[in-house]
Amino acid sequence: MHQRHTNPTQLLKRHKLRVTQFREQVIELFSASEATLSLRDLENDLGEFDRVTLYRTLKAFEDKGLIHKVPTESQQLYYGLCSDHCGPDEHQHNHAHFNCTKCGHVYCIETEAIRFGKKEIDGFKVEKAEILLEGVCPNCL
Repeated sequence: MHQRHTNPTQLLKRHKLRVTQFREQVIELFSASEATLSLRDLENDLGEFDRVTLYRTLKAFEDKGLIHKVPTESQQLYYGLCSDHCGPDEHQHNHAHFNCTKCGHVYCIETEAIRFGKKEIDGFKVEKAEILLEGVCPNCL
């Protein structure tokens, strides 16, 4: 799973993002979740908020290397908290994503069993790699 960040204020400052109560609240939701979060998850957990503010917040977080988009077969968009290695110029995600077919949660899986991230393969310059695994998560077993 992704690395947990415990202090939203420090995390926002480290990524050169303005600190607001709303942004801290969004970071806390990501930090508290074992799985990635969809827009619906965030909307359900935030209570009263401005939807445009949420979209702008997610875009700013992605641009600064704080979160990354997680593609799924269903085309529903999920977001995962980045590791400390990501930044505004490059997301460094050498992990797969696991979609549980029972509960629907999507997890970031960082394990030695899945190794990828080479920047060049047979003369091709790799800029992005996505691996989506599907099955049943430990909670649903």
